[in-house]
Parts: sequence; structure tokens; C-alpha cells
Amino acid sequence: MFKTAFKIPLRLFGIPLYLDISFLFVFPLMVWMAAGQFAYASRLGLLDESLSLGMSLLLGTVTAVGLFACVVLHELGHSLAARRYGVEVRRITLWFLGGVAEFREMPKQRGAEAVVAIAGPLVSFVLAAAFFGLALLLGPAWPVPRLVCGFLATINLMLAVFNLIPAMPMDGGRILRSLLALWTTQVRATAIAAGVAKLIAVGMVAYGLGMISFAGGDLRLGLGVGHWNLWFVLLALFVFTSATREANYARVADALDGLRVRDLMTPDVHAVPAHLPVGALAQYVQFHKHGGFPVVDTAGQLVGSVSLDRLQTSDPRLLVGQIMTANAPAISIAPDATAIDAAMQMSAEPDTAGRLVVTTPTGELLGILTHADLARALHLRSTGVPIPTRAPEDPAPSAQHPLQPQPVTVVRAPQAFTPWSFPANDPAGFRTAPPRPIRTVPWYAGQ
Repeated sequence: MFKTAFKIPLRLFGIPLYLDISFLFVFPLMVWMAAGQFAYASRLGLLDESLSLGMSLLLGTVTAVGLFACVVLHELGHSLAARRYGVEVRRITLWFLGGVAEFREMPKQRGAEAVVAIAGPLVSFVLAAAFFGLALLLGPAWPVPRLVCGFLATINLMLAVFNLIPAMPMDGGRILRSLLALWTTQVRATAIAAGVAKLIAVGMVAYGLGMISFAGGDLRLGLGVGHWNLWFVLLALFVFTSATREANYARVADALDGLRVRDLMTPDVHAVPAHLPVGALAQYVQFHKHGGFPVVDTAGQLVGSVSLDRLQTSDPRLLVGQIMTANAPAISIAPDATAIDAAMQMSAEPDTAGRLVVTTPTGELLGILTHADLARALHLRSTGVPIPTRAPEDPAPSAQHPLQPQPVTVVRAPQAFTPWSFPANDPAGFRTAPPRPIRTVPWYAGQ
């Protein structure tokens, strides 16, 4: 989901923590806003003495750090609740709109998503009560720490209430979808919840552009009746796009349900060895017109990929291993992985270029899966045509032909997938590495 996030050396209950680049831009803004609140409180006489700019910024930094620590705990509540249902938690990411806990999939049990979603606001309510109680314990003798605790209590209370708004992907929207799924299908429940979220997003945009005002307790509509709030506009755009994505994902997941990579992959793999000269690869492209190729070592195991654009900008005397992208884990997938996992990996990993190489645990090539394979499966499922599936030990489809009127049991001898191997009679010399070692410096070095 977040392609500009970097991992920090901290794990909570074994869950990695990431920071998105956007967080680095919003954090100073939060510090400045919190510092302004402390300066305003000082002018109101809530503190015994006025605060300097440096002290206000220091207190603002402490409050901002405490706020994002509370956001992490909020997401940790979601994560630990999801783990209770056996869901794998990939990571927790902080970004400019708060935090996101990324799961491999949502729990399938009825009502489980509501439990996972409500866990975050419950944590925020507990934190709000804890900070409020701490502020009462500190009393007037500690005005500055008391004010910090009061701010954190208020922020956590607002965070909990705001997340309960029934707009996906916020917690309230997920609770709504989970409750709707008790009476209808998951796809229908997602569509209804996404529709509610879009209506709320439209209202947030109207409020953010000053078209709605609640001044004096009265609702006013029209241009210019309120003040602009860019934050609400950005949040509304996020809600609208996320709700659309959730609805599309639900439809795709329903269409690909029960299918695995081995059912949709193409067994024919056009791979090239790392020791192949770039000039020879240019000739190979003429016979197999693809935008990229998997790259294998002399043992036939996946080591990376090479794209056509790299080929066009490289000297023909170089070797493929020198210009390839060593991204084997990003572009490979196991044959038993689900089709929806493959679709998510293609969308999340830019190096896949719309294709995944199906490999064994040891790196041997079994087949290739492309966007076209997934689109074909979606089309067949949408038209009601059943898709033949393969057993793990059988490379051939095991389901009967869809036009057969009666079910027929076909007994097959168990066979293993045949890994890809170098072409036996290929004139490019795929099988044997050249006698000279692969150059480790550019061809133009020293010239």
C-alpha cells in the first residue's frame, strides 16, 4: 500500500513498524499546531507564567510524539484483535493521516471484522481516560504536565469518536460492513458501506470548502457560509478513493475466491540466463515479444528480471546479469498462493511489470502468471463459466469440462510440476556459461 515507507528498528509484539515519507512532512506541522495551543493556553492564564517560543515548541514536540504513540497503540489494538482470529499482520505504518495496520486478509468469521475494528477505538477511549485521570492526579502543582495530559486525553477522545464515523476505511465503516454481512453477502455489504462512505465524503468536501456551516447552532448552506478547511477536503478524498477501492477489491476477491496461482498460470516460461550477452538477448526478444524476462543462473534458479527498457539503454557487450534487477522475491510467487494474493502483489510491487514468476521453494521455475491471466479468470467467473482447477500434485486441470451434463470422476496418476529447464537445442548457448567471468565494472570504465 505504502511504496514510500521505510522500516524503523522497532517491533511491537513482533509487528514491524514503518514510517511513510508523508509522516515527515506532517510531524513538524503537528508540532507547530500543538505549540500554538500551549502558547494560547498561556495567554488565557492556564499557566502560572508565560511560555517562551522554545518551551512551546518543546511541549509541542512532546505532545506530537505522544499523539503518534497513541496512534500506534490504536493500530496495535486492531492488530492484536486480528491475531486472535489467526490473521497475519504485515506491519503498522504511520503516515500523514494517522496510522494503518496492514493485514494479509480480513478475518472470515461472521462479525469478526467488527470486533477487530472496534478494538482500535476502545484503546483510544482507554488512553483518553488514563490521561484524564493522570491530569487530575497531577493537580495544580504541575500545570505544564497536567496541560500535556489534558491535550492527549482530548486528542484520544476525538480520535476514538472520529474513527467511529461509518465511513470506510475508518473503523466505523468496517463495523457497518461487518454488521451488514450478517444479513447479506460480503460483496453487497461492502457496496452498501462504500456508498455510505461516499455520501459522507461528499458532505466532508462541502464542509471543507465552506459550503456548510454550523455557526450559532444553525445549519447554513451555500457558498461562503463557512470557513475553508483543507484538512477535511484531503480526508474526504482519501475516504472516497478508499471506499471505491474497497468495493472493487471485494468484487475481485469474490470472483477469484477458491482459485490459486497453479490454476491460472501458464507453464511455458521464457527465461534467459544471467551469462547471456545483451546483444544475444536483443535477438531473443525478436522471437518472444515480451516487455521483460525472468533471469536465471546456470542452475536454472530465478535470480532477477530484465526489462526491455534496460535492454535499449545498455551496451550489447555487457551480460544480462550486469543489467538485470535483482528482485527475485518481488517478482516470484508460490503455486499454492491464492489468486487474490497474486493480484495484490502485482499492484503493490512495481517490479512485477504485470507478471509473476511461479517458482518452487528452491527457486526453480514452474510457470508465469500475468495480468491477462487474472483478467481472463474474472471474465469467465462473471459470465458463470467454471474454471478448471489443478490439484497440488497434478499440473493438468482436474475439473470436468463445463459442458458435460453429468459429473464425471477422472482418476489421474499423481504427477509433479515439471520445473523449467534450459532449451536443449538453443543456439544462443543457454546451457553453458562462457569461459570468461562476468564483468563487475561497466564496459566503458577507464575509457
